Amino acid sequence: MLEIINMGLNHTTAPIQVREALALSESQRQEIMEELMETSHCKGTVILNTCNRCEIYLCTSKPDEAKEQLKNILGRYSNISGALKDHLYIYEGKQSIHHLFKVSSGLDSMVKGEPQILGQVKEAYEFSCENDWCDTHLHEVFKRGIRAGKRARNETSLSEKTVSIGSAACELAGERLEDLKNANVLIVGAGDMGKVVLKNLLDRGVSDPHISNRTLERCVSLAEEFEGTPISLEELGKDLHEFDLIITSTGASESIIDLDEYGSVLEKRQEDQIFIDLAVPRDVDTKLEEIENVTIYDLDDLDRIVEENMVGGKNEIAAIEDIIKEEYDGLKNWLEYREAAPIIQALNKKAEDARQEELERALNKLSSVDSEDDREEVLEDFSRSLVQKILHDPIVNLKKMDEEKERFKVISDLFDL
Repeated sequence: MLEIINMGLNHTTAPIQVREALALSESQRQEIMEELMETSHCKGTVILNTCNRCEIYLCTSKPDEAKEQLKNILGRYSNISGALKDHLYIYEGKQSIHHLFKVSSGLDSMVKGEPQILGQVKEAYEFSCENDWCDTHLHEVFKRGIRAGKRARNETSLSEKTVSIGSAACELAGERLEDLKNANVLIVGAGDMGKVVLKNLLDRGVSDPHISNRTLERCVSLAEEFEGTPISLEELGKDLHEFDLIITSTGASESIIDLDEYGSVLEKRQEDQIFIDLAVPRDVDTKLEEIENVTIYDLDDLDRIVEENMVGGKNEIAAIEDIIKEEYDGLKNWLEYREAAPIIQALNKKAEDARQEELERALNKLSSVDSEDDREEVLEDFSRSLVQKILHDPIVNLKKMDEEKERFKVISDLFDL
C-alpha cells in the first residue's frame, strides 16, 4: 500500500540559521530527487523549498525506510546533521496531506494568507512533473492542494487583511528610526520583495531610495519606476556607511555584505545604522554587529509585527479550514476508490467469466429446443447456475471463517443484507 509522507522544517520549528542551511539550489533539489527516485520504495517526490521552509513530499511503499533515507539526505545536505533532527517534523498519510493543504492555502505561513506560497507550491509541483518524478498519487494530492489554495484566495479575503513581509520590514524600520521619511535608504535586491519594500517605503514618505542589484540594468529600471537612485554593488564598498537603513532581499547563496569586505567602511559611521535582512540564506554577515553602531534584523524578528497586524482574520481562517476539509474529503474518496479499484476489476472479471461460460452453455441448449416451455426451462437453468457460480466461493469461504461478528457485519453491509 502506498503512503504519502512529508519531512521538513519551517519558521515555527527552526531558527533562520538552521533554515538557511537547507536553502537548496535547483541543482541540489534535482540531485536529491534523482537519488530518491532510484530507490524501489519511492514512487514520486516533490521538494518545496522557500525562505521559510524546506519540505520533501514522498509517495512510498515503505514509509519507515523512506523516513530514514530522508533524515540522512537532509542531514547530509545541511551539514548540520546533529542539530537538524531537533527541528524536523514528519507527517504521514492524512497528516501529510492536510499539512500540504494548509501550506498551499497560506495557513502555515509566517504571514497567514500570504499569496506567494501558492505560486511556490505550483512551481515545486511542476518541477517534479517536468522531470517525471510525480506519480499518480502525488499528482492528485498536489492538484487538490493547489485547488484548496486557489479557493482560499478567491473565496475568502484573508490575503487582503494580512501584512506582507515587505511591509512588516518597513514598519520595523519606522519603529527603529526616529525620522524614516528623511532617512538615507538603500534597497539591495531588485526582485519582487524589493519592489514590495520600495512601494511601502514610498507610501511612508521616503524619497530618493537607493537601489542596488547584481544586474545594474535592473537597478536602473527599478529606480526609474520608484523615483530612486541606482547604485552598483561595486560602489557599496565606499558608500555603505552613508545609509541609515539597508534592506536586503537577494537570492545569493551566501552573504553579500560581510565583515571582511565592509567592516572598515562601516566603522567610519558615528550614528546608528540598521540592516533588515529578508533573505534566506542571509545577505548580511551577523559578525557586522560587532561594530558598535550596527544593528541587524532578520525574518525571525518580524514575527511580532506580523502577529500584531493579524486583525480580523479568525473568521477567514475558519472558512479556509472548511475549504481544506472539503478538498481533503474529495481526495479521500478518490484514494479509497484507487485502493478498491483492483478488487473491483477482479470481481467484474470473475463475474463476466462466469456469465460468458453459462451463457455459452445456455445458447447451446436453446439451439436444440423448440417449445416455449423448454426455452423457459433453459433460461431458468441459466440464471440459477449463474447465481450459484458467482456466490459459490464467497459462501464456501464464509463458512470457513471464524465466528467474528465484525467480519460478518462487513459482509452483511457489503451485500446490503
